Amino acid sequence: MAGRRSNGNRIRGPQSALTDFLAANNITAARFQGNRRAQIAAENEEDDDAADDNQDDDAADAEDEEEQEEEEEEEEQAETEPSRKRKRNAAALKRSKEAAERRFENGNFGGLGSKGRPKPGQFEHCEICGKRFTVTPYSQEGPNGGLLCGVCAAARKKDAKPKSRTVRQGRRKLASDRLDGVAGGPKSLTDLCMAQVARYHNDLEELGDLPEPLLEKLSKVFGKKRILSSATLPLFLRPELEAVVLHDAAYLEEGDYRRIFAEVPKVQRLVLGNACQFKDGVIDYLIERCHSLRHIKIYAANLVSSDAWKRLFTSLGPQLESIQLKYVDPSFDSRCVDAMVTSCPRLERLKLEHCSGLDDTAVGHLSHLKTLKYLSLQTTSPISTATLTALIEARGGQLQTLSLQDLEEFDDSLLQSIHSHCRNLTKLRLSNNCVATDAAYAALFTQWANKSLSFLDLSSTRDVDNTAPLGPEEDPIGVANAGFRAVMLHSGNALQRLELASCRHISQDNFLDVFSPKSGKKGYESLELLNLSFCSGVDDKVIAAVGESCPSLRRIEVFGCFSISAFVKIPKGVSLIGGPNGLASGDVNVVVDPVH
Repeated sequence: MAGRRSNGNRIRGPQSALTDFLAANNITAARFQGNRRAQIAAENEEDDDAADDNQDDDAADAEDEEEQEEEEEEEEQAETEPSRKRKRNAAALKRSKEAAERRFENGNFGGLGSKGRPKPGQFEHCEICGKRFTVTPYSQEGPNGGLLCGVCAAARKKDAKPKSRTVRQGRRKLASDRLDGVAGGPKSLTDLCMAQVARYHNDLEELGDLPEPLLEKLSKVFGKKRILSSATLPLFLRPELEAVVLHDAAYLEEGDYRRIFAEVPKVQRLVLGNACQFKDGVIDYLIERCHSLRHIKIYAANLVSSDAWKRLFTSLGPQLESIQLKYVDPSFDSRCVDAMVTSCPRLERLKLEHCSGLDDTAVGHLSHLKTLKYLSLQTTSPISTATLTALIEARGGQLQTLSLQDLEEFDDSLLQSIHSHCRNLTKLRLSNNCVATDAAYAALFTQWANKSLSFLDLSSTRDVDNTAPLGPEEDPIGVANAGFRAVMLHSGNALQRLELASCRHISQDNFLDVFSPKSGKKGYESLELLNLSFCSGVDDKVIAAVGESCPSLRRIEVFGCFSISAFVKIPKGVSLIGGPNGLASGDVNVVVDPVH
C-alpha cells in the first residue's frame, strides 16, 4: 500500500473538481492530523471506552483517506481511457464525487466527530424503515448516506429507473443504409419531419393539405415501419386526391378498402402493396365508386377470383392505361388475360410478375395489345421461345421498356428477334438465363438500330453446370468477353445503370480493356450504378480502372468478388457495397429507378 501511494512513482494528470475544492478551502490531511493529536492530548483523562471509540474513529479516518485516494486514482485512470469509454465512466465518477461531497457536508471526512461506516457484524438501524439489522460488506447506502436493510435495498433497486444506454450506429446499420440508398450526412428538414410524424402517428388526426409527392413518400415510411393500419389510414385519404399510394396494406381489412374508395372517389392511380384482404366485394365496390381510375398497381391480392378480375377489366378496361400485378395466385389465368386484352384498348404499361396462372396461352394474348409500350414479365411457369418471339415480332417495334426475368429457356432466336424488331428501347432486362450464348448477345448489340440504352440488366446469364463451373470454353453461355465488349460499344456512352451480377465468364483482362481510359476518350460519363457481384475477374485493378473511366459513378456492388483486397482504392464519393470488411468511401448513394 505504501509503494502504491508513493508520489515518486505516480503519474498525475489533471486534477478533479473535488481535489481543487479541497485545496481551495485549505482542507488537507495534515491539518486534520494536527487537530486530532490536539484532541487526543486534551482527552487523556477520559475512560477506556472513549479511548476505544477514538481508536475506531482513527480507523474510520484511515479508511476514508484510503477511499479518497483510490477515488482520485480512479479519476486519473478514467481520464486516460480511450474516448469511447469516457461517457460510460462519467456516470461512475459523478456518483463517487457526489458521495465524497455528501460525506464532507455531513462532517464525515476524517476530522473531528466523524462516525465512519459501521463494520460488518455490527448492528445498525435502517435509514428508511428504522429496523435494526446486521451490517454486511454488501449493505447499501441510502439517499442520505445511511445504510439500508436488505428489504429496503431490494425495493429501492427495483424502483430505480433503468440506466439509459447510448444508442450507437454500428457498421451493420451503416451498410444497410448504403444498400437502401440513404445518403449520409445531416438529414433534410422534410425527412426529419416525416420521422417525427411516424413516431407520433397515434396522436395525429390529419396531415392537412400535404402535397401528393410528400404523401407518397410518407406512405413509404409508414410501410417500412409497419404502422399503416385502420387507425392511421385516414391520414392518407382526402376527397380531392387523385392518387392513393399504400405500399404496405397488410393490416387493412376489407372495410378499410371500401373506405378508401368511398372517401376518394376521384382516384386515378391506385397502389396497394400486400393487399391481403382485397376480395371480390372490394372489386365490385371499386367498380361502383371509382369511374376515373386509370392506373392499377396491386400486390398479393390472392383472394380475388377469376370472375372478379374479368368484371374489373370489362367495367373499367376502356379507361385503364397501366396494370401492374404481382404475386397473384392461379385465379388470374389466361381467361383473365384475354379479357384484359379485349377490354383495355388504351393499355400502355403492363407488368405481370410471379403470377402463377400465366402460361404460353396467356403470354400469347399479349401480342394483341396494340398500344403497349412498357412490358415486364416474370413467370413461374416455363414460356416457350416461340411464344416470346411471336410477341416481340408483333409489338417489339413500339416497346420502350422490355423486361424478361427468370425465363430460363429462351435461346438465341429471341435475341435475334429483339435485334430485328426493337428500335425504341431505353431499358432492357434479360436476366437469369442459361441457354442463350455469348455470340448471340454480341450479335444483338452489334450494329443494332436501337438507340443507346440507359438501363441494362444482364445479370445471371451464365452456364449452370456443377460438373463444369467455368462453362464451355469454345462457345460460352451467357454474357462473356465478346458480349460485354459489344454492350459497351453500343450503349456505354448513355448507360446510367448496368447490372452484370453473376456474369462470371467475363475475364479480368476484358474488364481492364473496356474500362481503361482510351486516348482521346473521357470514358463512360453517364454511368452511375454498376453491379459486378460474383464476377470472378473483378479485383483491385478493375475497381481502380472503373473509377478512372466513370466520373459520374456513385455506387459499385461487388458481393462475392473475393479478389478484392482490403487495400482497394475507392474513388472519392463512390460507395463500394459488398467489399471486404464493409469498406466504403464517401457518403453519396444514388439509386436509379429500376426498369419497372
